[in-house]
Amino acid sequence: MSEHIYDLIIVGAGPAGLTAGLYAGRATLDTLILEGNSVGGQVTTTSVVYNYPGVADVDGTELMNKMQKQVADFGVKIQHAVVEKYADLTADVKSVIDSNGQQYYARSIIISGGANPRKIGFPGEDKFRGRGVAYCSTCDGELFTGLQIFVVGGGYAAAEEADYLSRYGKHVTVLVRGDHFTCPPLIASRALDNPKVSVEYNTEVESVSGD
Repeated sequence: MSEHIYDLIIVGAGPAGLTAGLYAGRATLDTLILEGNSVGGQVTTTSVVYNYPGVADVDGTELMNKMQKQVADFGVKIQHAVVEKYADLTADVKSVIDSNGQQYYARSIIISGGANPRKIGFPGEDKFRGRGVAYCSTCDGELFTGLQIFVVGGGYAAAEEADYLSRYGKHVTVLVRGDHFTCPPLIASRALDNPKVSVEYNTEVESVSGD
């Protein structure tokens, strides 16, 4: 086999992928990180990160840029490529194939694919992401302390996160597209029985605007 064989290929350059790359680089492994979107993952859409250990507050993009520089300083290569297929994962030399048909070989592969939120698609959703529109209550709930909060949805996550967010917000309003919660009654009761939570049924978000 004439192709270059890396010690390690990491798929994904979010916090998990960059952390894996940092440790691999420090261990002097010949490492390649493949990222299909922007380096840093969802953290780069957060205006301020308050829950990173040892840092009181930091801009999400700034934090990921520092992590990327750390990784690069240890000789780890980061390349833009959308991985579409994995091959020979049981062999000593494994491979991944990107959307252009390029094949990469390594003795080990770490998949750090991250996550993407389920967007609704209303006007203003992308514009205000990280500046009022959020997808993780445990990540961003504290940012809305003392404010009116809207939770959009009628399933498990909506009921549970409305209850969770009530500890921060002045009041939480759940907007449910249908006429009832789609999760089991016991889960729904976490929102329905909370005095700081109200529910508006048959309601959809049409747009978000402001500054």
